Amino acid sequence: MTNFINLKGQKFNRLLVIDIYDKKKSGSYRYICKCNCGKDTIVESSKLKSGWTKSCGCLQKEIVSAKGTKHKLCNHKLYGVFNSMKERCYNKKNIRFKNYGNRGIIICDEWRNDFKSFYDWAIANGYKEGLQIDRIDVNGNYESSNCRFISFKENMNNTTRNVFIEVNGIKKTAAQWGEEVNINGIAIAQRVREGKTGLEAIYGTKYKNKCLKK
Repeated sequence: MTNFINLKGQKFNRLLVIDIYDKKKSGSYRYICKCNCGKDTIVESSKLKSGWTKSCGCLQKEIVSAKGTKHKLCNHKLYGVFNSMKERCYNKKNIRFKNYGNRGIIICDEWRNDFKSFYDWAIANGYKEGLQIDRIDVNGNYESSNCRFISFKENMNNTTRNVFIEVNGIKKTAAQWGEEVNINGIAIAQRVREGKTGLEAIYGTKYKNKCLKK
């Protein structure tokens, strides 16, 4: 059994441990810490010792600010596109990681750590507000030779997301059915993934007596 060591008085990065805050059911302790910036924060012992938490949050803000100052584009919508792309490829906790990073899809070295490089490529290759980034080869990476910008409607109908449904001998994508019956195509596609077919996929559980045009 590991002997308990009180961290009071110790310094971890920007955090000075002031006192024990509480003990969790798991047996680990949380501490009240004073950050260099003067703000108090509560941090779990394991995160202090591992270096996972280095400040009250001010350090991350400074890093983001420094990046924004470097290229002065942190408020541009492409910055959100860029970060979402990285989340899908590298954050295992992201809901879409299984369809990207888990499949081995990555971002090319030229872009991954250089937003300005990605931004310059996007502006020179048709980016306009409202468009979405799309990989031409669905099994390929995010790189200049495999990416383009398309509309949401095109993205829903392209091969990366095609979910086909057949009703009365008519076969269409979830997006196309959604447009016809005025229902969100994403909701229809999700019903198909849940195992629903035909009218039930299009209308959900309230599909009885529904009639589609031939």
